[in-house]
Amino acid sequence: MRNSAALLAMLVFAALIAGAAFASPGKSPNDGTESFSCKNGVTFTGTATMQSHTATGHVLTASDTSLDGAVFQAKYVTIAGQLVKTTPGFDDRQLIDCTVTAIGDEPPFAEIHFIGFFTPASG
Repeated sequence: MRNSAALLAMLVFAALIAGAAFASPGKSPNDGTESFSCKNGVTFTGTATMQSHTATGHVLTASDTSLDGAVFQAKYVTIAGQLVKTTPGFDDRQLIDCTVTAIGDEPPFAEIHFIGFFTPASG
């Protein structure tokens, strides 16, 4: 029981960190950037949009410059292999698995994956 409670507490904390792993750019002095490496070879730096119940991030810069300013919408978020968030819909999208490589300038406390897709920048 004690191990289950500790695991639950860790997952709740991890979900909060995962939600913060994409914060709205320039909205708060506490906002930071996160770095990602995706299985399709793309690397990017982004911030989160916290106004919704989805895990949506704004791409600041990417190794594929066509993605600069794009949005990354996560369908699944896993931390240390545990599913912590699922966003309904998007079943017709080809999903990309991206791993958090840094939160700010620090490596993440656990392996965090955002599995989703990029949408082009509007404008």
